Amino acid sequence: MTKKQSTLILIACASILPAWAEADFQAGYRAYQRADYATALAEWGPMATKGDAQAQFYLGLMYDAGRGVDCDYKKAATWYQMAAEQGLPAAEVNLGLAYEQGRGVTQDYRVALKWFRSAAEQGSALAELSLGTLYGEGHGVTRDRKEQVRWWRLAAEHGEIGAHVALGLLYFEGDEAVAQDYKEAAKWLRPAAEQGLSSSQKLMGILYWMGRGVPQDYVQAYMWLNLAAASADQTRIDEADSAGLRDQLARKMTTTQVEEAQRLTSQWKPKKP
Repeated sequence: MTKKQSTLILIACASILPAWAEADFQAGYRAYQRADYATALAEWGPMATKGDAQAQFYLGLMYDAGRGVDCDYKKAATWYQMAAEQGLPAAEVNLGLAYEQGRGVTQDYRVALKWFRSAAEQGSALAELSLGTLYGEGHGVTRDRKEQVRWWRLAAEHGEIGAHVALGLLYFEGDEAVAQDYKEAAKWLRPAAEQGLSSSQKLMGILYWMGRGVPQDYVQAYMWLNLAAASADQTRIDEADSAGLRDQLARKMTTTQVEEAQRLTSQWKPKKP
């Protein structure tokens, strides 16, 4: 995957806190969830200043996204750093992303690699995905496509949906890292498609249309292309492309097949991660 990973981890990793501190943190978290950022800041600010890693991480998120405070990437990175130095994987990932992108800090791929690796060693799937991306691009480390695929596969096995998309596309196209393998592509793309990612839905539609890696099935192909065309996460160009493929396929289908595919589309619901 060449697109920069800018996803923020929105769930802090659990830590053992004194009862009073846990109560204060949860009060801030409930406020944060209902977008009452002033209250969240009032609860978490003192905790973060006293060294609580979870509170520090969430203050980083608030400054990163400009929630209840002015957006300030430098302050976000500072809070992530404090929490990361205490070993909080979520903070390590976000600090790694900051160094990878030069957001609030001077861009430094080697430092990004360090924090991604630390979080990956604690089981962070997003860190595994990000680490694989650095290996694939040769940023901060000698380019190694085998390591890229290995880390992406670990991330996918640990449930990181972005890794499913990345691996699926890699096997769909094939390159020097892996041989083209449509069955393997379908294996990784399907969970992402089922969660509503339009790029994976489009590719699943193509696979069913062509009968590559899956049995040929025009009804399934139409359904996936139709879902991709209607997805909110698409650009206008991608939307038109998916719709165009769907309409092209429809000309090969019977009226009964199209009606069945439309029925399946209307009944489809995304699976939860």
